Amino acid sequence: MSELESRVAVVKELTKLFQLERFVYLSATAIAAVIILVIAGIAIHSGTTDTTGLTMLFGSSGIVGFTGNRLIKMWTNSLEMVLHPTGKPHD
Repeated sequence: MSELESRVAVVKELTKLFQLERFVYLSATAIAAVIILVIAGIAIHSGTTDTTGLTMLFGSSGIVGFTGNRLIKMWTNSLEMVLHPTGKPHD
């Protein structure tokens, strides 16, 4: 097995290990996105929105931002392990 294949195998095992965490982040992102669309639809349909609607809209967008950030961080760490196993980027 080559060095690259062994690093890819390690990344595969890590993604299996954190599969539940990825699922939770993806689920939270999907739920928050649906909330954003529903609140936006209600605001458009009624022509106005109240404090509760705005709070749900901003809260949901924060959840989407946070969970999206965590998912991208996981993939960035995985790629770093494959491309730079010593932890230092090659010049």
